[in-house]
Amino acid sequence: MNKVPFFTRHARPVISRARDRDGIGVPVVAGTGQGPGLSGAGPGRRASGPCLLAFEPIVAGCHHELYALEVQARLARGRGADAVWDCSHDWLARAISIAMRRGADTRLAVNLPASGAGSPARTIAAVLNVARDTGLAARRILFEVPPEEWAAPRPTALAVLADYRGAGFRVAADHFGQGYAGLGALVDFQPDIIKIDPLLVRGIDESRSRQVAMKGILAISRDLAIDVAAMGVETAAEAAWLADHKVRLMQGHYVRAALSVVAVGRIGR
Repeated sequence: MNKVPFFTRHARPVISRARDRDGIGVPVVAGTGQGPGLSGAGPGRRASGPCLLAFEPIVAGCHHELYALEVQARLARGRGADAVWDCSHDWLARAISIAMRRGADTRLAVNLPASGAGSPARTIAAVLNVARDTGLAARRILFEVPPEEWAAPRPTALAVLADYRGAGFRVAADHFGQGYAGLGALVDFQPDIIKIDPLLVRGIDESRSRQVAMKGILAISRDLAIDVAAMGVETAAEAAWLADHKVRLMQGHYVRAALSVVAVGRIGR
């Protein structure tokens, strides 16, 4: 049975830049000034208080509809194998509440390693608890798995993904085309969505090699019912080429810059 694509497809993708008002586009780092900046959002400024979140939107459609708010989990302490990712109720509840205010179709994409805080079960339980308290359906939560996570032994990685999907979450391969997030991960894991790395998107309107690679990825993804988002879209020419080749989801400064908490509330007004 074919998987249903995670994002609703629309007849016409984004082909021009969203023009926001009132300074929208200022990144705010998640947490209390000690968390990481948002992936792909450029330098962030430190937040002055707790529970401030930065979002990098994924948009689609001719009216620049917002389909997902991507937030990066706060790194509580440690690095590498010793890293502990903060899935605390407060910051995640804040992110979920903001996503829910954007409408029934808005998803929350959590940029969190699949291994979570050392235990997938712990991560799943933490997120499910917050989702239950806030009323957000698990199917509207997307976990973005970075390239290094796909390097785990296949049985281990497949078991982790099965746990996430069993809880009702969706899974994305972040920065597809970089490192371990290649064709092997695509055919073995078959994520719900792949997010094409900016390296493959940059200058695609003029690069034949990038065009050939992208067409191949799109064909495979279409046959496997995997949705595709292009990351790092920076120019009108890149967006136009992607639109012409049926890429419905785009992320990057051209379609919409990273948003502050206040800015998210202004979208669509």
